[in-house]
Amino acid sequence: MEVTQSDLHAAAAAYQEFGYVCLPKFFSQTMLDKIEPVVRAFHDRWLEDNHAFYKSHAVNSSGLTADTYLNKAERQTLFTLIGCDSMTKLASALLRRPVYMNSQLFFDPYNPHQKNYWHRDGQYHLSIEEQQAALHGPDVIHVRIPLADEPGLELVPKSHKQWDSEQALDVRLERNGRSKSDSIPGSVALPLKRGDVLAFSANMLHRGLYGNQRFALDILFCEPEMHSFLNDVHQPCAEIRATLECLAVFP
Repeated sequence: MEVTQSDLHAAAAAYQEFGYVCLPKFFSQTMLDKIEPVVRAFHDRWLEDNHAFYKSHAVNSSGLTADTYLNKAERQTLFTLIGCDSMTKLASALLRRPVYMNSQLFFDPYNPHQKNYWHRDGQYHLSIEEQQAALHGPDVIHVRIPLADEPGLELVPKSHKQWDSEQALDVRLERNGRSKSDSIPGSVALPLKRGDVLAFSANMLHRGLYGNQRFALDILFCEPEMHSFLNDVHQPCAEIRATLECLAVFP
């Protein structure tokens, strides 16, 4: 997709208002054909070490750009995608001075009956008060790149800036008889096709929708104030940096 200033302006406006933006056919199939074998190689090697975790409940893995499961050439392929012109322009339209943070891979659970769950990313390391404060602080975005057509995500629009209703809070914290897989009023389901990109705030209420053998790469960017969450193992080494055309999103 040729990313124009008009596209970026519209994407930024939608993101600021709703907390997410979906861009159809953002990446060419040719680009994804280069990326997918690397991602599948990571997944196969990760499964060898994490098979019990996968069979019990796992729906995602992380740290694709570290050297744990990928060699230097494979990592270079991912860094080329992360730092490409269209990705850099999109991240820069949505965040103030975006910095590459980490990567994640989302797949279907081993158990086809496993239920999905509502959450805000921050709830796993922040108190309720800190989660509320995070809605007004520096932002983190997921840029989701589906490598197969998939049911996508379900989001609560504007929840990147608005706190939970009582019902929504009960659902995601499983209080008052609610389950984290219950429906939340006002949510929107966003099915995705291979080539689409969905950018959304990590702060917002969301859940993955399983099925159709989903296989989606998420690239996470943050604002500079989040530097304490960065880890050098996820960043390109000097040798790889020397091969990249654009280093704008790398610290």
